[in-house]
Amino acid sequence: MNMLRLRNPGAFACALLIAGCAASPPRHSAEHVSQVQDELARSTEGATSDKSPQTEKARNLHQAGLASWYGRGFNGHRTANGERFDMHAMTAAHRTLPFGSWVRVTLAGRNRSILVRINDRGPFERNRVIDLSYGAAVALGIARHGAAKVELSVTSNSHTRS
Repeated sequence: MNMLRLRNPGAFACALLIAGCAASPPRHSAEHVSQVQDELARSTEGATSDKSPQTEKARNLHQAGLASWYGRGFNGHRTANGERFDMHAMTAAHRTLPFGSWVRVTLAGRNRSILVRINDRGPFERNRVIDLSYGAAVALGIARHGAAKVELSVTSNSHTRS
């Protein structure tokens, strides 16, 4: 019988081994990845200990400066703490406050104030102290102006609200 004979069986075995290793990794659906990210965000939310020096500093924060807002272009995207940004929620971005902190934002010179939860990092403009969600900006009355002078203070039970 005239059978096909391999000239170099070692090379053939090596080629099969390499081909087996080159298989693509298993793919996860976008829904699965989203569920894992949501679970991770829930498990790490408010992870800062109430006794840490950072939390103590945050509790005593009183800051004044310009507040701005962000909305439509970021709606549905992930925030720095992993949750999805909802432009109508009462949330905000701050450079240093722990995620989950509740901050009272008061319009300077007026008695109008709102309460927002920190879930993102920012603002990235040097002269701003906080970036409010669009919903928070509307509630405070600064959405039409784009920015306004505000005073910030962290509420005393910052990590215990849900």
